[in-house]
Amino acid sequence: MVRSAPFAEFARVADEVASTTSKLRKRDALAAYLRALAPDDLQAAVTFFAGRPLPGAGDRLGLGWVQQAQSLGAAAQAEPEALRAAYLRHSDFGDAASELLAHAAPTGQPLTLAAVRDAFRAMSETSSTEARVAEMTRLFERASPDEARYVARIAARELRIGLREGLLEEGIAAAFERP
Repeated sequence: MVRSAPFAEFARVADEVASTTSKLRKRDALAAYLRALAPDDLQAAVTFFAGRPLPGAGDRLGLGWVQQAQSLGAAAQAEPEALRAAYLRHSDFGDAASELLAHAAPTGQPLTLAAVRDAFRAMSETSSTEARVAEMTRLFERASPDEARYVARIAARELRIGLREGLLEEGIAAAFERP
C-alpha cells in the first residue's frame, strides 16, 4: 500500500507558489511537487490547488462560515471574540486559523493528502451538521498552523495563492511532459 504524502508538503508548495509573482516559478514548483505524487494523492492535490475541497462541481462540504468558525474555535479552544478578532486582523479565514492554532500542538496522526481528502468527502456525505463540524474540528486538531491555513482556505474555496486554473494546467502538463 502506498502511503499518502504529508499535507505539510502541500502547504509548503502552496506557500512557495504564493511567494512569487513569476508564472514560470509557480509552474515549476507545481510540476516538481505533482510529479512526485502517487495517483490518488495527485488527484487530491490538483483538486486542492484548484481551490476546491472535492473534485465534483456539485460537491459541497455543507459548512458555512458559522460551522467552520465553530470547528476552529473548538480545535483552538478559542472564544468567538478571539476568532472574530483574528479574522479582522487578517481578512482571511486561513490566516486566522493559523494564528489561533499557533500555540496548540497538533494531536493524532500527522495530516496527509488522503486524510484531508477523506475528511472532506465524509463531510459532504453526511446530512448531520454536527458530524460535519466534528470532522472539521478533528482536521484542525491534527493540523499544524501552516496546514490549518490551507485546510481552512480549501474548505472556504479560497486558496489565495495567486494560482489560476490555466497555470495549474500548465503545471500538470510540465510535471508529465505533456502539451
